[in-house]
Amino acid sequence: MSDVDGVVSSTRTTKTIKMLSLSKTLALLLAATLAAADYGAVCEASDASPSSADVSDALDALYAKGGACIVNNGMGSDCESWKESGSASLSICGKFKATLACKDMVDYLRQVKQKCKDEGFTERVGGTFTVSDDIKVTISHS
Repeated sequence: MSDVDGVVSSTRTTKTIKMLSLSKTLALLLAATLAAADYGAVCEASDASPSSADVSDALDALYAKGGACIVNNGMGSDCESWKESGSASLSICGKFKATLACKDMVDYLRQVKQKCKDEGFTERVGGTFTVSDDIKVTISHS
C-alpha cells in the first residue's frame, strides 16, 4: 500500500507544482500585458490642439532633418522641443540625455496622428507616444 500511496502522493505533488507553475506564468503574462499597455500611441486631441496640417509640416521637416533627437533639458519638464511649425510643436521627453533617432521619433508621432484620425479628429492632433520608461514623444500646441 505504501507504494500506491507514494504514487498517489507523487501524482498530487506533480499536479500541485504544475498548477503553481501555471499560476505564476499567468501572473507574469498579466503583468507584462499591463505594463505593455502603458506604451504606444495615445491621442489627446481637443479644440486647443495644433492643426493637422501644421503637425504634418513639422513631421516632414523633422524627418528631413534626420540625426538624433536628445533630451537636453534636465530641469523642470524634462522635455525638449525639436520642431515647431505653425501651431505644432514636436517634443521628446524623458531622462536627461535620452536619445532617439529623429526619424524614429517622426514614425512614433505619425502613429499618434493616425490614432487621432481613427478616433475622429481630422482637423486637430495632439497626444503622446510612450517609447519606453525613459522616453516619450509628444505633439502639442506651440
